[in-house]
Amino acid sequence: MRDVVRETGADRVLWNRRYGGPERAVDAGLKDWGLLPTAPDWSAGLARTWTVGERAAHDRLDDFLDDFLDERLPTYTQDRDVPAKPATSGLAPHLRWGEISPHTVWYRALSGAENPGKFLTELGWREYAWYNLYIHPDMATRPINPKFERFPWPPLDDDALAAWQRGRTGIPLVDADPASNPHNWQWAAGSGTDAAPYFRIFNPETQQKKFDPDFVYVDRWNGRQEGVESIVGLKASRAHALELFKTL
Repeated sequence: MRDVVRETGADRVLWNRRYGGPERAVDAGLKDWGLLPTAPDWSAGLARTWTVGERAAHDRLDDFLDDFLDERLPTYTQDRDVPAKPATSGLAPHLRWGEISPHTVWYRALSGAENPGKFLTELGWREYAWYNLYIHPDMATRPINPKFERFPWPPLDDDALAAWQRGRTGIPLVDADPASNPHNWQWAAGSGTDAAPYFRIFNPETQQKKFDPDFVYVDRWNGRQEGVESIVGLKASRAHALELFKTL
């Protein structure tokens, strides 16, 4: 939008809210644009849990707040970290594609729940990740903390990279989001927007034992990878990373 204003020399933007026959015809023709996958249609799982659109986003927020008040509020702080439990709002895709604004979610939660503090904290953390992606568009490939540019990484191991790309690392991990992923990984590694005066190293096996001890989530999405040798020794790699950190 800013580019359009700059190129046209306009001094204002007016939003035409008319929605008549011509506009409906345009919307009806969107299916001809081929935006949804068909060959193959890999969206079946998504379609069962997520309905596209603003109305669906508000419906999901309504459902979440109803459940939040009745059932989820007392245990939300603990359960939000357990991936096998349906404790979170499920609003991420709607927020990601602008079908609902974080401001709407924030104020609806304030007006609908007695003490939504932790939920609002998580909503704010998500927006903080997107803020950092805006400031650091290369956040997925470069550290936010510039001193980590000098981190002496080992040469790329093509076999290890291929194993990671296929989810066959021997250490089950599942995640996805263009802002939250790199932001949280950098926070976990201590190379991001982190005030902690030390080099943080997360152990994925410890996290799994703490938050998915019965492998409910792992078994559903990635399996236990029995017989797959781990591509890295976590204890040895931690010690090595700490030694390298001293060189920064």
